[in-house]
Amino acid sequence: MTYWQGAIFRNDKHRELIEISGLGSIKNMAGALPRRIIKETQRLMADPVPGISASPDDNNARYFHVMIAGPQDSPFAGGVFKLELFLPEEYPMAAPKVRFMTKIYHPNIDKLGRICLDILKDKWSPALQIRTVLLSIQALLSAPNPEVVVNCSGSVVRGDRGDIHPSLAVDSPYVVRWSKLFKSRLVSSLAAHGQIYSYSAAFVLFVLFADSVREVKKYSHVEVAMESSVIHRVADTDAIIHMRLFRAQRNFYISGFALLLFLVIKRIMGLISRGAQLEAASEAAMRQAESATKAATTLMNASGDSEVAELNRKIEELGIELKKAQTDRDTLLKQSESLQTEYDRVSDLLVKFEVFIFRGSALWL
Repeated sequence: MTYWQGAIFRNDKHRELIEISGLGSIKNMAGALPRRIIKETQRLMADPVPGISASPDDNNARYFHVMIAGPQDSPFAGGVFKLELFLPEEYPMAAPKVRFMTKIYHPNIDKLGRICLDILKDKWSPALQIRTVLLSIQALLSAPNPEVVVNCSGSVVRGDRGDIHPSLAVDSPYVVRWSKLFKSRLVSSLAAHGQIYSYSAAFVLFVLFADSVREVKKYSHVEVAMESSVIHRVADTDAIIHMRLFRAQRNFYISGFALLLFLVIKRIMGLISRGAQLEAASEAAMRQAESATKAATTLMNASGDSEVAELNRKIEELGIELKKAQTDRDTLLKQSESLQTEYDRVSDLLVKFEVFIFRGSALWL
């Protein structure tokens, strides 16, 4: 018995009872269900996916009780998660409704158990089956996609505001703690008005810089006027003017460098945030590709042998039919040749008979 069988079923007898009861309910409701749903359900019961158990409800064959074992080498290894799956009336033109009943902490699953999976939304195709959906959910447990949770919740992270917390949340190993911190009311209120605070600080620095430029020009002109004047300068007045000029120049340098550093830091933070988003997107794309590869491999391994055997059987049947057709063709050719020979012989006899009759009539006359 494999790991998932031990986690979901207590023994083979229990599993057999579940399969028998499920197939019985399917047969009882076969008249009210489309043929495709019946076939998919029978295949799920007869050939279950490794690590997944899906059985229809006794009262509603469109409602499935699903159990998924946590994939190995993942944070959910060793756990068994209960899901509910419902096939709407529009199925297979509409995607099935799937929801986690067991509480799970996953970036692509919300508090209500709803799953952020593309094939359950805009990427759904009638060619997909229940088996494919369950395999995709199992792959999602082993390879979470941090980019999808942003799109699913409806909040868009913008890199041009210079927010540094997305990169911290992505790079930190303690994702849950960082998520709680950045979802707090204080940080949320600051982030909501971050652009206003940024523009306000830039405006204040610009006003201080302009005022320092004005002060420098003011006291520089006063010093030039006193040097060109014939009036004797008082020592205290000269010291006061130089002191104010020094303060104006100091304020000019401080406010100018502060404004420059503010713009540089804002740009750097924007680039860091954008880089973190691109890195997260690339990692999510890689994980999604790996999960798709795993799902495809699982599908090929699960149904490849049976499909190959079915194709081989069809090839053998076609070969037998081809040989039979060739034999019939050869028989017909031989019959046509014999008929042609017999026709030629009868034609010769007819000609000879006509000649004999013609000669006999000539002699009689």
